[in-house]
Order: sequence, then C-alpha cells, then structure tokens
Amino acid sequence: MKLEIANETSGIVHVALYKRSPLRPSEPAVAWAIVSPPPRGRAIFSIPRDYRVFARYSFSPEDPWQPVYQTNALSLRRNHDSLAIREISLGRSAWGAILTRNVRGAGLGELRIENTFSSGVWCHVQLGEHDVHPPRLLPPRGVLIEALASPFFIAVVSPLARVGAPLVEEEIRATEIELAAGEGGVYAIHGSPTRGYRITLGAPLHEERVTQPKKAAAPVRTKRTTPPRKPNKPPLAQPKKAPRTSGKKRAQATPKPDVQKQAAAKKTAKQATNRRHGGRKTKKKNTSSLPASSDGEPKSSV
Repeated sequence: MKLEIANETSGIVHVALYKRSPLRPSEPAVAWAIVSPPPRGRAIFSIPRDYRVFARYSFSPEDPWQPVYQTNALSLRRNHDSLAIREISLGRSAWGAILTRNVRGAGLGELRIENTFSSGVWCHVQLGEHDVHPPRLLPPRGVLIEALASPFFIAVVSPLARVGAPLVEEEIRATEIELAAGEGGVYAIHGSPTRGYRITLGAPLHEERVTQPKKAAAPVRTKRTTPPRKPNKPPLAQPKKAPRTSGKKRAQATPKPDVQKQAAAKKTAKQATNRRHGGRKTKKKNTSSLPASSDGEPKSSV
C-alpha cells in the first residue's frame, strides 16, 4: 500500500506514520516512518504487507534490560499467527532461544507469542525494518498478544521526532487522522506553524495519477455496425412503352382523326355511286387521236 503526502504549505512539514494498540490504549505510539515533503512538494509512504517477528534476550536474569542475543526471525504471511519462544541446546555448556510456530492458534487479526524460555525476552514486531509497536518485555511463561489488524494513523510532528521513538501525545492529537484499511490515497497538509496544521484526504492515488501528463493513447478501432437489411420487395410492374418511330412513319401509322373521317366519307359516297349505276363504269372517248379540221376542231368519225 502507498500513501502520498502533499505539502500545500510554504514551509517544510514532518509527517509521522504509526499504529495504536487497541489492547493498550494508554501506551504511547511509536513512529514507524517519518517523511518531510518540501514546500508545495510531495512524499510517498510505502507500507509492506508482511510482518517480521523476533525476540532479543540476555543470559543475566538480573539485567534483562540489556539484551545481547537475538532469536531467529519469522515472517507472517497472514494477519494472524501463534508463535512460541523455546530453549535450544547449542552444545555441552551453551544454550539459547529459538522462535517457532505454536500449535495453539490465535484469534483472527491477532499475533500470539508464548515464552517457554527460562529468561525474559524482548519481543519485536516489525514492518520492513522498523517496529510497529514498542518492544515489550515478555517474562518466562508469559503470553503476549498484539493486534495486527489495527489501522495506521498519520499526524504532523515536530522536527525532533525520530523513527522508533515514542511520539508526544499532545502533539499528534491536533492533526491525527486514521487511514482506511488496505487503501492508499493522497493526503494534503494545510496551514502554518502559527495557525496550526490540518490534514485532508484527497483523491485516491490511482485517480490522482490519471491527471498527470501521459502519452496520447492510440485510437481504438471499432467495428462498423450496419443496420439490418430490409427484405427485398418485388419490383412494381411498369407500363410498356410504345416503340419509338420516326416522324414520317408515325404520320403514316397514326393519321389524324379528321383525315380518317374524310377518307371514310369519300369511300362511303363512292360505294353508293357504284350501286346506283349497277356496278358498271363508263369509259370516256378518246378524242385526242382524231385528225383536226381546218378550223382547228377535231373531225367527227360519223
């Protein structure tokens, strides 16, 4: 998970990331990480997922506050586990402690550590290379329970704050804000040393990055969609056109109506005349072959 801190002030601010133990509310919180974004600048918290657990101890029962030796470290790949610190022989006169997984289970979101060693040990629960909670002294036959599912907090701290050191409660209460479990985002710092600071939650980290300049994306090709074709309808019957003829033939083929009537009347009159004369035709005499008289008129043949 990543958190981005945006400094919206004109000076350098120091922001601490830490956890609070719900099982020990009166215990002071320890700074797991501290970032100092410049004025109008940004800084990023990167939070790993896997916890790391180990113990430190001393062979002197009278002085357990000065541990010299350290057990092996175990990684927690889930948010609950049960561990045990046992004694191990290193030779005839040497012995030590080892950290193993215990058969007895722990509750969901909890880490359970049981000390079966003959001396008290200091238990460390870390994310990355730094302690999430203050190291706790576990006496022999003692049991320690830590809440791994507790949320993170951020707050503005003084320049004197150090990673792994307890934070001043009055100082972090003024600007403390709880982070959503498993979600990153952009948190903006506003204010000044004289007026005080405040922290606001901005857009999620993945949405903030979208606004940064990017290369132009290639155009997405889409398939052309055509509307469904309508069923073919039979073509409508068209009237046949008369063949085109020349003007002379057209006049002969289709005479005018008045000419047709005149021709029909003449034909009827001629037929009537023939019926009156008995169907015979009279011949005209040819006078052109007779010799002409002296006065110029043709002679009669009688």
